[in-house]
Amino acid sequence: MDIEVLMYVEFLKTFFDENPGKINTLIKKGLEDDFYEEIMDVSQNNVLLGHPPTLTNEQMISLCVKINRLGGRKLRVPVQKGFFYNIILN
Repeated sequence: MDIEVLMYVEFLKTFFDENPGKINTLIKKGLEDDFYEEIMDVSQNNVLLGHPPTLTNEQMISLCVKINRLGGRKLRVPVQKGFFYNIILN
């Protein structure tokens, strides 16, 4: 995990710790760990693409909708691994 990502997530955790109740305007209560885990994943992807670790408004909204819809369950996509490629099964 990139240090910029860890610093960004820690900044968000500190903000929400100092402003109790603000996180519940974004996600359902009890889904905080999933929320931070998803932020780490999206933030790390941003860094790998050469962008800053901060999430865009669109990324944050999409992440919150995803967390609230799944209720903390991880989205599992079945994948068949090929020799040169992977196939996403539906």
